Order: sequence, then structure tokens, then C-alpha cells
Amino acid sequence: MFFVRKQYVWLPTLRCIGWFAMVALLGQVPGQAELVRKANTTFIYPNNPQLFDYHSRNALPGITFEKPICIRASEANGGELFVAEQTGRVWRVTNLSAQPVKSLFLDLSARVYHKSESGFLGFELHPQFEKNGFVYVFYTYLTTTGSNDGMHDQLSRFRFKGKVGSAIDIKTEAAMFTQFDQHTDHNGGDLHFGPDGYLYVSLGDEGGGYDQYGNSQRIDNDYFGGILRIDVDQRSGNLKPAPHAGLHGNYLVPSDNPFVGAKTFAGGPVDAAKLRSEFWAVGLRNPWRMAFDPDTGKLYSGDTGDHVREEINLIERGGNYGYPVFEGTPEGPKFDSAASRDDYIFPEAEYGRSYGNDVAGFLFYRGDRPASLDGHIVFSDFSSGWIGAVDFRSNADDQRPIRCLFWDDNISTLGTHPLTGDILLADWREGTIKKIITGRDPDATPLPEKLSDLGLFRNLATLEPHDGIVPYEVATPLWSDGAHKRRWFSVANLQSKIHFNAYKPWSFPGGAAWVKHFELDVIDDGLAKRKRLETRILYRTPWYWYGTTYRWNDAQTDATLVPPDGESEELTIRDGDGLAKLVWSYPSRRECLSCHNYKSRGALGFYTAQLNRPIDYGDGTENQLEALSRAGYLDREITDPHTYPALAPLDDETKSLEFRAVSYIEANCANCHRPHLTGIAQTLFDARTETPISFSHLIGGKPHNDFGDGRRRFIHPGEPDLSVVYNRMATPGLHRMPPLASSLPDDAAVDLMAEWIRSVGGNHFAGNAAADADGDGHTNYTEFLLGTDAGDAGDKTVPFVRISETRSEIEFVLPANRDVTVFASDSLGSGTWHPVEGVQFDRYSNNRQIIRVREVLGQQRFYRVEIREP
Repeated sequence: MFFVRKQYVWLPTLRCIGWFAMVALLGQVPGQAELVRKANTTFIYPNNPQLFDYHSRNALPGITFEKPICIRASEANGGELFVAEQTGRVWRVTNLSAQPVKSLFLDLSARVYHKSESGFLGFELHPQFEKNGFVYVFYTYLTTTGSNDGMHDQLSRFRFKGKVGSAIDIKTEAAMFTQFDQHTDHNGGDLHFGPDGYLYVSLGDEGGGYDQYGNSQRIDNDYFGGILRIDVDQRSGNLKPAPHAGLHGNYLVPSDNPFVGAKTFAGGPVDAAKLRSEFWAVGLRNPWRMAFDPDTGKLYSGDTGDHVREEINLIERGGNYGYPVFEGTPEGPKFDSAASRDDYIFPEAEYGRSYGNDVAGFLFYRGDRPASLDGHIVFSDFSSGWIGAVDFRSNADDQRPIRCLFWDDNISTLGTHPLTGDILLADWREGTIKKIITGRDPDATPLPEKLSDLGLFRNLATLEPHDGIVPYEVATPLWSDGAHKRRWFSVANLQSKIHFNAYKPWSFPGGAAWVKHFELDVIDDGLAKRKRLETRILYRTPWYWYGTTYRWNDAQTDATLVPPDGESEELTIRDGDGLAKLVWSYPSRRECLSCHNYKSRGALGFYTAQLNRPIDYGDGTENQLEALSRAGYLDREITDPHTYPALAPLDDETKSLEFRAVSYIEANCANCHRPHLTGIAQTLFDARTETPISFSHLIGGKPHNDFGDGRRRFIHPGEPDLSVVYNRMATPGLHRMPPLASSLPDDAAVDLMAEWIRSVGGNHFAGNAAADADGDGHTNYTEFLLGTDAGDAGDKTVPFVRISETRSEIEFVLPANRDVTVFASDSLGSGTWHPVEGVQFDRYSNNRQIIRVREVLGQQRFYRVEIREP
């Protein structure tokens, strides 16, 4: 607070707050061109395209469920289905040969704790269900065991005693075990009876990331990170389980289980009193669903990975699947260089983040509906929204390839129809049960085979677009291995508008489309040239998003539609003074959906902060947001673009080093690393520039995977080599970030990131904002805002105050990349504070600035200064 009077000066205490308002200083330049919105009548892409050779249809018209997560079939009563909901209910569906009828079978909704991945997770019928009425369930609920109070997992048996159409009495519950679970994710919970009559139970690693709770390589703790095999019929000769705080009994351990009597595991001793001999296999992260091959009796399981691999495993007796030492075949988050690969079992098939990130529904199919999938594991990638298949009809020396069958969002589990043998899919979001149908959807429209058939360009040689195909530019492009890119968009219907939002993703009408064209400098026959590679189309139907790409021919005269599974091409590029090989991947339609989906609102770079920049439409530059608004594309009039967010280009040295670095991080990372998305990547730090960096967990935040060095942070102040963001940007290969669309480091961005990290010195509060490390009366966060050293009590910001007979003058230093407002009042106690007008500064300046406030004195004046992160 500054108190200024004729004869007295009270030295200030600056009030610093963590308020954020990112503003772009982008004014219009005289001589603007005029963007005029025109209708487009030439480009027509199908709203219901024929994208794949399979599709799905509703298998139970008129019947819906709430978050279905399990399907079980029975041939009894003329064939029936049981569908379990994550919220706690199980429904019985009968009369399948005519008009299906749905009736409540079990209701635990009042007991189940449902949040994130927790809830009612597993259901199975006893092989003798028609005689004994036994069913088995796995669910989470709130209770207390010992000193542990909170969410618990429970495996229980219930007994059905009524007639078809009636429900189970929940008082028949017989619990088997209960265990405290510290996290709502990675619960597994799938239940299957094997051909041996034993019950197999899949269990996740307790949640978090990178084996946070140390469970996946333990057999003497709780029931986490593997698959159990237990005897629910309690046959003679089998064993009692070891004591556990939540053990209820009602089962035995098969005497031939692999860890019965184990003295050591993973190179260390085993606590015999806590030995969980129920384990059949270990070293798994989140085996959400598993399946037996009906012909061979072999057990297979999916395993949802951290950041590297999704797995499809053959589950063997006593198998250790490596997590977290390995994640699939690559090194895992707790890799040990002394580990031998011979001690672990690796996947039959796996895929990385360019394909998807959540293997979920899982079925080993034997049947002829369709016959082309007989002998295949059919699975869903829940988050990325596609159905895949792996062929197991013959032996394989190497990993088996994965096929994308078609797109379908939020498929949580798979099953089979007891009468027809159809493959069934549970749509968790829609609440429907679908079936897979072979062949292209007859109701769908074929895609154009040639780029020249799309009606995008008047002239393919110059890429001159037709009316209504509008060029646009972004402030900070996504890195694409040095490719040169051009962009256009179209909203064909003149009455349709884009919903503008200053800070959140925009919403788009059906029929909107985006076009991105890629060219790369290559060496061809010893000559340097710029080669057209591909032109991608992203299309918004009224219901969903999809993407395709067209690969340019060698003559560079036209481009051809890339097949559904994508293609690749080896190119020669210049690397310094030499040459190098680059494999350019033309994305599959599945890969397009990994990023461009309903969760991300589809068009990733088409939002306020990226578009708030100058653009030249032919006669001069103007602000792009204003142009789009004036032309009628946006549902809001934009006349003051400088008040809206704007990212800084990497090479704009008028902006602060910090803001250029975090702008790049937003453009390349914020699609995943942001709040309100599911998955471990999204929860670690917030990559959006709208979040003050001091609250984003970026600087000083601890990653789950520190690559074997506990000192590593996302950004380690002053230490690029200990900063995981820098490491993953600078390193080519498996762990590079972002994981899609590129394979080479962006050298300019890597250098800038290193420079910024080195500039983040010891004055950073390193996660303890409220502390006062040097005891000078200013919190660490205040000193972070002021640019002073939080460890040096002598480093202070003291304003210079000059008073004359007629005016006051206050002068202070504003650190680089800071926002400020100066308020004034005539009274310290009851006066009204108002902003002082005319304070000149640049919020994103790369340099410290001298801020001067001059006012005419007529009476006593008090001043308050608020310094913020911009």
C-alpha cells in the first residue's frame, strides 16, 4: 500500500494476487482486407460416411441401460442376457427371439460407490446357476476395515431364488474379501469361470500412475495388480487363504495355484503370513476385461497402460507381465537395468499412443457372425473410440498385428448373443447394446477417392480454394517434423455459426470442415525440393467427428484417399551437413480420432488464443478474430481482440521467454494435459496458458515417471536435464512428447525450453507458495511475482516515491511477463478504490519495465498495486 501525503511517505507493502487475465496486444493495421462470408456449394463431405468394412447396429431396439459395463449370456429360458450397470444394477433380458423384455435382476445402487472408474464392475453366473442360483459380483463401496476408512473393493456371492422376472434378495450376499482401495481408478473387476470350474478375478494396481502404491510386483500385500484364481465351490484338498483384514472366506485357494508355498518373489523374500496364493498371474496395471478362448480354454486379458502401451496378453500360470518394470515390451516407469527380460511375459499384441490409449471391452470370438472374426480377439479402445481385432487362428513367432474394424465411442465391454452368436458391444454413454455387422454400412455414403473430387480447390496446382473455403492461421503451430502447412476451414450453411468462447474450446455446427495441407523439404535423386505429402480433412457431422487424408502422387498433380489403416513412406531429408531418413506416417482413420473427438471438441487449433493474431486476406493485415466475427462466422461480435487470450509464436522475441515457452506447451500438450479429461496424463499438470504457471503444477511438479531419478520434475528450476518436459521434447523415440504426428525433435523449441528453464532460478516458490523462506514478510509466491529471491531477505522491491507541492510520482519495477493494476483512493479505511488510468506497460514483455504513476495532489492519496501472472 502506498500512502502519499504532502509531508509524509509511508513505504509500501505491495499486494500481489494470483489473478490471471491473458490479453493479446494485437491491433489492426491500416489498409485491412475485407473477409466476406460466402456460401460453399462445391465441397460436400458425407455426414454418414463409409469408412470401414464393418459397422454396428442396435441389437436391442427400445431397450437402454445406465452406463452398462458387463454383458453375460445364458442359453437357459430360450436364451437370455444379463447386463450390469456401473451404477449398481443388473438387468435380465429375456424373450430374445421375439420382442426382448428387460427386468431388474439385482439392485445394489444404494450400496455401490460410483466415481470415475469405480462402481459395480464385474458380474458372472455360476456354471450351475440354473441349479444353485449363485451369481458373483465385484463392486466398490464405502466402509471401514481396521484403520482404513473410505472406498473398498468387494467380491461377493448372491443367490437368486425366484422366478424369471423377479430380483435377487440382497440379504443373500456372502462376501468373500474386502480390501481398502486408495484410488478410484484401475480397479479391474472382471469375473469369469474357467474350464477348470474356478473363478478368475482381474484386479488393477490400485490406481494413480506408474505403480504409485507399489502393488504390481507384490504377492504378499493385498489383492492388486494381477489375476486371481479361487475355488468358490470349496473342493476337498484345496487351501484356506492367508489372513487378511478384509477376508470373509466362502472360498478356497486351489492347491495347484502357482504361488502356493512361495518363499521368494521378484528376487526378494515373501511374508508367508500375508502370501496371497490366490494370484494366478501378476505384473498387470489395469486388466479391465479378460476372456477365455472357448475352444482351447486359454485365458487372455487386455491391460490398460500408462503412457506407452496398451496390451493384449496370453495369461499363463504364474506369469509375470512386467509392469512397472516394463510397460508392454518397452521399459516401464520403474525399469531396473538389472532386470532380465527372461523373467517376464510380453504381450501377444500391443499398440502405442498413436493408435489409442484405453483397451477396454474384450472378447475371444468363436462363431460365424461374422465368420471373418472367428478365432480373433475383438476389443474396444474406450477413450479413442474404435473397435479392433487380433487374429489368433495360427501360431505367431512375433507380435500379432492389430486391425481397426471401425469406429465406435465409449464401448466398455463385449459379449455374445446366446441365440445368434452376434458379437455384442455395450455403449457406456448411449446405454445401448449393439452388434457387429460385416460389410460397409449400406446406409452410408462412399468417400471421394481423389482430392480433385472434393470440390475444395479451384486449382490444385496453386491450391486456390473455392468460395466459402477460408484460409486461417494459428499463432503457435503443432510441431510436425518441420513440415510446411497451410490451413482452411468451411462452414457451408450461411445460417450456421461457430459458438465463440474466450477460454474454452469453441463449439461447431454440423457440416463444418477443416483442411490441412502438408509439404516437406526433401532430397529426391540428389536434388532438394519441396514435396507435397498429404492433405487432411477433418469433418464435423451433426453427431460426431471423423478425419481422412489424401496422399499426393509422385507427379504432384492430385492426391488419393489413404486406406483406413493408414500408410507410411520413407523420405530423405537434410540433417545438418548430411542426410537422414525420415518415415512419414499418413494417419489411419483411427489415429485421427485419437485427438479429434468429442472430448477435445474436434478442431484442436481452432480456438481463441490460437486465432487471435494478424492475418492477411489480400490487401493488408487485420485481426483474425475480428475478421471472422465481422464476416458472420462467430456468434459474438469481436471489436476488442486485445482483451482476449493470444498465444505467442516461438520466435516472437518481443514477448517474454516464459510466455513463448508456455504457449508452445499449450499448443503441443494441452489437448491431453488439462482438467476435466479422464486419464493419468490429464491430471498431472495443466498445460493451458490460462492457468497461472504457479498453479499449473508445471514448475516443480513431480511426474509419476521420473525415469529413475527422483530429482526430476516436469520443469526443474534451472536444470533442463532434470526437467521431464524438456527431456521428452529433446529425445527422439518411444518416450518423446507429444507422442503423435512427429518423430523428430523441434530443435528451436528445445533450445528455447532449455533457455527458459535455466532462467527459472531459485526465486521460484517450488510448490510452497504460502511459506516465507527468507522471513522478510513476503510469501514465496509474492516474491515469485515480484522477481525477488525468496531465499534472500535483502532482495526486496522498494518503490521510489517523489512528492512535490502539486503532484505525486510513484515508480517501481515490473518484472518480465507480469500484469499490473494500480488503484488509488482518498481514504485508507472507507474510501473507494479505483484504477489509475494511463499506466503504460506490455503484459508479455521480455524485459523488466519501469512503471510510473503521476497524479495531481489535491488531498491525501493512497495507492494499491496488484501484480499478477498474465
